[in-house]
Amino acid sequence: MQLLGLLLALYMTRHRMKRQWHLKVYGSTLTRASEQKLLSSLHHWLLLGDVNSTIDENINIPLNSHVVLATELKDDSSADIVLRDVYKLSTSWSLTYTPARVWLPGQPFPPSPSRDDFQGLVLRAAIVVMEDSWESHDDLRYKHLNTWSKLTYGPMKNVAKMLNFSMTETETESWGFLNPDGSFSGMVGLLQRNECDIGAVQCAITPGRRVAVEFAAEMVPFSQETVHASTPAHNDEIKTHVIALVASFPKLWRLRSILNSGVSEQDHIFLANLNDEQCSLLTYVEDPYQVLISRPRFIFRQPSLSSVTNIYILPFSVAVWSTYALTTIVLTVFLFATQRLERRAKKCQATVPPENWSGALLTSLGIICQQGCPTTPGNISSRIIFLFLFLLSTFFFTSYSAIIVSLLQTPSSTINTLNALLRSPLKIVVNDINYNFNYDNYVNESASSLVKELFHERILSHPKQDVYLTMEHGVELIRTGMFAFHVDMGAYKIIGDTWHDSEKCNLKEVFMFPAYKGAIPVQKGSPYRDHISRRLRWLREVGMVNREWKRWVTEKPTCDTHYSGFISVGIEDFYPALLVLTYGIPCSLVMIILELIHTCDTHQPKIWTSRFSSDVLSITT
Repeated sequence: MQLLGLLLALYMTRHRMKRQWHLKVYGSTLTRASEQKLLSSLHHWLLLGDVNSTIDENINIPLNSHVVLATELKDDSSADIVLRDVYKLSTSWSLTYTPARVWLPGQPFPPSPSRDDFQGLVLRAAIVVMEDSWESHDDLRYKHLNTWSKLTYGPMKNVAKMLNFSMTETETESWGFLNPDGSFSGMVGLLQRNECDIGAVQCAITPGRRVAVEFAAEMVPFSQETVHASTPAHNDEIKTHVIALVASFPKLWRLRSILNSGVSEQDHIFLANLNDEQCSLLTYVEDPYQVLISRPRFIFRQPSLSSVTNIYILPFSVAVWSTYALTTIVLTVFLFATQRLERRAKKCQATVPPENWSGALLTSLGIICQQGCPTTPGNISSRIIFLFLFLLSTFFFTSYSAIIVSLLQTPSSTINTLNALLRSPLKIVVNDINYNFNYDNYVNESASSLVKELFHERILSHPKQDVYLTMEHGVELIRTGMFAFHVDMGAYKIIGDTWHDSEKCNLKEVFMFPAYKGAIPVQKGSPYRDHISRRLRWLREVGMVNREWKRWVTEKPTCDTHYSGFISVGIEDFYPALLVLTYGIPCSLVMIILELIHTCDTHQPKIWTSRFSSDVLSITT
């Protein structure tokens, strides 16, 4: 008994925990503990017995429990302590006893043997299939369909081989959304109702889903991003926060050098070693990984510059416009002055109309607009001024035309935020699919007034069949018109197959939903979570997850060339020029009417006077 007491002391020292049990166990005690779910990973049990001690097979001792049966073997020369772990792979299976290991006084406490052999256990797995059928899940031609299910299904099959279990798959059409009665639909609902044991595909981690299920491990490749965040520790003795600081995912093994660093109350940092005993704590480290890849996004082609602004005032800056106008005015003044001096020097006849400011101004404008002039200057000074005006207009017109042609082929860069998209002329359509979370639920739960305004004004105000479209239809609308399509990255597969290279150069993304985290879901309190997590993380470390990522996920197409060939100029491109013409015609009509009225008022009395004089003369004669 002294040996057993010493063993218990070592066991308590080895496993620091809030509550420890040392029982001379009876069947009813273990039964009550099992009913109260005390035989779990949160408690360590040491059952003291003899060689004939047995445990009732009806007692459920989960796979992740810490139940050790200790017996004392005495002989004439020594008394050894024999330890065996006891657990069940499933509630319907019999108890599994690990091989006996002997502890001797003065020796290190023997580690628990691995439990990574599930002995062919069959687990019920849920799979989300929203598009097409699951029969083509290995066909790369359809990589844009059910992309996120295919991305994680391969690693989960590898995990099944590594842990020696198989999966019976249940297909569902959604990831799981909250119903009015508080239950969940889809994959989360299957896990919540105990119809499935694990999820074979990842889903987004939301506050509502955390209540119904737990999450095993993240499934984002190491190369995606480096993050830091905090999450509460799950050890009752740790009165701090666990902060995961990962500077370089491929160098995650460097954490081994910080063995037994423990918890720093001052810095609030916990760093765990990656062994079987402490790696389970990393189960809670997947929370900081922001899985940006799982977010749908608005994909659109940046509209042409002429559709969002007046390109005819963009070629030159205000300083250039001002300098050009000032130079034209100066040359016009000199032109008027030289013509006036020429008239006085030559003493022109009265029949030649005198020079005026309006004539000089119209002459200058005619030269600038490449229309020529109605008169030809007679003296050298006027011809020199004409020469400079023509040179100025030539340089101006050439530069202006070249920049206008360039601006006609230049996409705008004004739509970079959700607010800019809302105020833009782009029509908004969305993919008709439940991807991680449905649109209506998010709008109701969102605290962003901008998101609600966008949905109510640009989406919900239109008939559903006009805004909820298939992926193929939405991508085609992006290519041919001014549309913004809310879809996931699977659309890039269709874009890469159907678009020309020049059409990919002005693609733009704008996110509406926040960055949700993704992980493999399991049942609440599942004993398989830690084992699946460790294997999935190992697959990430060796690059298997990254391989699946490159295999199934189509990245945003790159623009190989900025040459877009010939483009068609639409009405909106030269609309400002048409507007000037539209204003000019009424103004010219008004001016001609005013001129007619002025002419009538000025010359009509003289005509009547001449006619009256001729009539009087004829009468007198």
